[in-house]
Amino acid sequence: MASARVSRGIRVGLVTIVVNLVLAAAKVAAGWWGRSYALVADGVESLTDIGTTLGFLAALQLGDRPPDADHPYGHRRLESELTRLLTLGLIAAGGLIGWQSLRSLGQPLRPDWVVPAVALVSIGVKEWMFHYTVRAGRRLASPALVANAWHHRSDALTSVVTLVAVVGAILGWPWLDPLAGLTVAGVIVWVAARLYWRATRELIDTAPPRPIMRRLMDTARKTPGVQRVMRLRARLHGDRVLADLVIAVDPGLTVERGHDIAESVEQALHRALPELLDVTVHVEPGLSRSAR
Repeated sequence: MASARVSRGIRVGLVTIVVNLVLAAAKVAAGWWGRSYALVADGVESLTDIGTTLGFLAALQLGDRPPDADHPYGHRRLESELTRLLTLGLIAAGGLIGWQSLRSLGQPLRPDWVVPAVALVSIGVKEWMFHYTVRAGRRLASPALVANAWHHRSDALTSVVTLVAVVGAILGWPWLDPLAGLTVAGVIVWVAARLYWRATRELIDTAPPRPIMRRLMDTARKTPGVQRVMRLRARLHGDRVLADLVIAVDPGLTVERGHDIAESVEQALHRALPELLDVTVHVEPGLSRSAR
C-alpha cells in the first residue's frame, strides 16, 4: 500500500494531468480553428507539463518500492528513461510546429478573437496551477513537485507571449502570430532537449552539482573523529543521490570506535542532504596522535 505522502503526491499529479490535457486540447483546437500557430504551439508546450508530471508520478511510485534482488539500488532510473522517451516526442512536435510557422510567415493569417480569449484563460489557469502545486510540494517536502510547479509558471509566461502576439496580429500585424509560433516552438525544443540531456546525465552516473558535493565534503570533514576525507564519490540516481567515501581516523582507535565514527558520518550526511538515497563510508587509518 502506498504511503500517505505518495498518495497525496499522486492526487496532485493527477489533477495536474487532467487540467493540462483539457487546457492543451482547448488551445490546440482554438488555435487550429482560429488560425493561430502561436496558440497551437502554446497548446503543445502545455504537454511538457504532462510529461514532467508523469515522470514525477513514476518517481513517487517506483521510489516507494523497496530494492529487490534484481534491483539493489531501486528502480528510480526508469524515470530517467521515461523522460527521454517523452522528450523525443516533444522535440518532434516542436520541430513540426516551427516548420509550419516558418511556412506561414510568407502568407500570414489574421487570427480569430477566440484565440486571445483562450490564451487569457490559459494564463489564469496556469497561474492557479503554479500556486496549487508549489503549496503541495512544500507540504510534502518534494523538490521535484516544486520544480514541476515552476514549469506551470513558465507555461503561463508563454501564454502571455502568445496573447500579445495574437492581439497584435488581429489589430493589423498578422506576421506576429507565426513569429510567436516559431518562438514558442523553439522554447519547446529547447526545454525538451535540456530535459533529455539531464535524464541522460543521470543514466551515465554523472556527479551531482558542485554545491551538493561541497555540502557532502564539508559535512563529512566536520564530523567528530574524522581526520580527513581521503575520497568522495557521488552520482545521480533519478532525483536522488548515491555516495561513497573514504575517511581517515586515528589508527589507535578500536574497530568498534571506527565503526561508530563511520555511522556518525552517514547520519550527518543524510541530515545534510535529504535526497541522499544511500551512502557507504569506508574507514582507513590516518595519523596517530603522536605523529600529528
